[in-house]
Amino acid sequence: MPSGAPKGNNNAGKNKPWRDALNIALARYQKGDVKKGMALRRIAEKVVEEALGGNLTAYQEIANRLDGKPHQSVGLEVTPAADYTRQELEAQLIALGVDPAQVRDGRCIN
Repeated sequence: MPSGAPKGNNNAGKNKPWRDALNIALARYQKGDVKKGMALRRIAEKVVEEALGGNLTAYQEIANRLDGKPHQSVGLEVTPAADYTRQELEAQLIALGVDPAQVRDGRCIN
């Protein structure tokens, strides 16, 4: 079974100027005891130090980067249209800016 993005998905090749600029800045940065090309490693070490010191945000960042962010559940309650009166359905259409007279068989006729 194939894995990854669907065939024809070119999202990975899209222009990402912020990522590109950060990569350049991280590669070029050198100051004090941070040698050229070592900035990202120093940042990672600092995040680890913060997490070990009890910083929950740093701890979560490490977990999210290693394991991925946990999935969020979204609850959705759906009421079948048959449970509404005609007046209630028309009120919903009006609230959405749709003229009820322009709706036939669940479709706008205009």
